[in-house]
Amino acid sequence: MSLVLGLHGGFTLGQHEPASCLIHNGNILGIYEEERFNRIKNSFGLLPKYSTLALLKDSNLSITDIDLVVVPGITYENNSLRWSLFLKHLFGYSPPIHVCHHQEAHIAAAFYGSGFNSSVGVSLDAYGDGLSGAIYSITSKHEFKKLKEFSMADSLGTIYTALTYHLGFEEGDEYKVMGLSSYGHDTENNVDFFSSSVSQAVTRSFPKILSPFDYPADSHTIESVSSVEQRPSVSELNQDHSNLAYSLQKSFQNRLLQIMQQALDLSSSSSLVYAGGVALNCSANKFLAERLSLSHFYVSPLASDRGLAFGCATVGAARLMDIPQPLGVPYYGSSYSNEDIINELNKNQIKYTILDDVYNDVSEFLNEGQIIGWFQGRSEAGARALGNRSILASASDISMRDKLNASIKYRELFRPFAPVVTLEDAHLYWKLQSNSDYACMTQIADALPLASEKIPAVVHTDGTSRIQVVTNNSNLPLYKLLKSFQKINGNPVLMNTSFNLKGQPIVESPRDALMTFYGCGINKLVLNNILVSK
Repeated sequence: MSLVLGLHGGFTLGQHEPASCLIHNGNILGIYEEERFNRIKNSFGLLPKYSTLALLKDSNLSITDIDLVVVPGITYENNSLRWSLFLKHLFGYSPPIHVCHHQEAHIAAAFYGSGFNSSVGVSLDAYGDGLSGAIYSITSKHEFKKLKEFSMADSLGTIYTALTYHLGFEEGDEYKVMGLSSYGHDTENNVDFFSSSVSQAVTRSFPKILSPFDYPADSHTIESVSSVEQRPSVSELNQDHSNLAYSLQKSFQNRLLQIMQQALDLSSSSSLVYAGGVALNCSANKFLAERLSLSHFYVSPLASDRGLAFGCATVGAARLMDIPQPLGVPYYGSSYSNEDIINELNKNQIKYTILDDVYNDVSEFLNEGQIIGWFQGRSEAGARALGNRSILASASDISMRDKLNASIKYRELFRPFAPVVTLEDAHLYWKLQSNSDYACMTQIADALPLASEKIPAVVHTDGTSRIQVVTNNSNLPLYKLLKSFQKINGNPVLMNTSFNLKGQPIVESPRDALMTFYGCGINKLVLNNILVSK
């Protein structure tokens, strides 16, 4: 019998995405992200205060019930003491604390999350505990052995971020560059940004970078090797910028393939688990799945530092001789009963309706072209909305993309929207890799002609989609909605984007949902089976 609390947070400004995770006898009780409670996107430099308080409260536990706390940051001086002081300030007591390596926590999150018996694990990010990544072998006895480590000078994440800034974006916008790359093509100025002759020169060396928001690129060097000038963030994108993004993504994927093949060669494994912020690049993940000889390929849905608390908790559970259970689809946040929701509505004098047939009624709304805020069950951990805190719309009309961008998401028009589809029908619309898992939007897939014809709003300009497949076991309410929508529309597919506005965290509570609903162009809000209309 053991209770482990995994924590991640910032004693420095560079640390971000704080969270708390509880594991009891190997079973995940909850994964709560700090930004969902303090409403500060990414929460740079903050500790997991409100998430820890909420997680213990919702689990009916006290800090004195915890057997072990595990945190990353083994290279940080007095890290255990710092966390002990934080917990004593919050609760008046600190359980024993174990400190693990940042990269080990990423690998643990991916391995234990996968449910594989053994594997090779790869972690790649900007930096963490003095490294930008590592390769581990994990045996059937769950013994972790480090095979290789990558220095901060070899950071794929740092190089990609430098080019992201050069293109006029900023910290956390790497996914935008990935999307922009689909609009580019090969030119005579293609550059391998990850070659030894270029990689060390594209990041700024002077003056010393002091924060994650400090401009990190050596734009003079980037301009000289690519012939693409630095784009001020207020200026418009042009084809040169798309081509530079394409060149970056292409060279990134090639370097990534080399690393992954090296991992397989070092371990003699055909199963690969993958985490770290670099693993959020779902276009590259498809590239890997198609080219590596893999029996199983698992990309953690908690790939970024959002997953460190979970990884730490699994490390702690294993130390206490428990076997951490697979992650599945990470619906491990807070949930709200109808009573909770109605109390919030009444406090704000908001009229509502109880729907007798929520799936049919909402399907009718969607088929009419209405945009729905969909709030169900426990919130999802990680960067992707997986159908419990989502904005849903019909994918049948391609103009829905512009409508969502213009009235709700307020984001760049080149960015694609993702589909959610029933598992049994997914193969009709997309070409799926047999070694890959599509349950958590960690990978894209090539669209088949039926998708381009029937659901064009979720097919990107390069003919791909970042899909989420759903079963009645993984998410019964969403599955029922898709099947109901299929009866009316003919397609068991919906546009699925995160329930938030640009620059804000995904909504957590009914109050968050209401504030977002009334702050944008969503037509109707459905909380469990409760309907709020404008």
